[in-house]
Amino acid sequence: SVWGAQPGPQRHLPAVQPEVRVWGKEADGILTLSCHAYGFYPRPIAISWMKDGMVQDQETHWGGVMPNSDGTYHALAAIDVLPEDGDKYRCRVEHASLPQPGLFLWEPQPNLIPIVAGAVIAIVAVITAVVGLVVWKSKSGKEEKGDRASLGECQGQRSPPPVLGVGALWGSSLLLGSQWK
Repeated sequence: SVWGAQPGPQRHLPAVQPEVRVWGKEADGILTLSCHAYGFYPRPIAISWMKDGMVQDQETHWGGVMPNSDGTYHALAAIDVLPEDGDKYRCRVEHASLPQPGLFLWEPQPNLIPIVAGAVIAIVAVITAVVGLVVWKSKSGKEEKGDRASLGECQGQRSPPPVLGVGALWGSSLLLGSQWK
């Protein structure tokens, strides 16, 4: 009977193809390749590891076929290999839902540490640049205000203010009041 099913007549699902995922984990100089087929129906399935086209049954460790709560099944097969031979192995899956056996290979994932480190460094550089720009702008604004204030201190003198541009001259004439009439 199907695990989790209610007593009584069993319902039969149409054949459901397995989803297959292959991954590897390296430890102590050994690469363990795992082939996981899941979500398939009916229960019978054959999973094997092949090296250079030859089935490696004696080296394969099977996890058995286990039921899922939705009436489908999952199964696992693993094999220990030398890391340099990992690309020579294929997981072969035979199931009633497949027109022919599927061959699945392990593709090593790139080392993400340099990618993540580079992204973090780039983000820190951008944040530092933005903070530096904000600090520089705020200091520049204070210096301009200080220059305008020093022009106001020259009210008693009759020499014209330095030419700083229309906006600065207009602002200076406001600071100097009626001295330039």
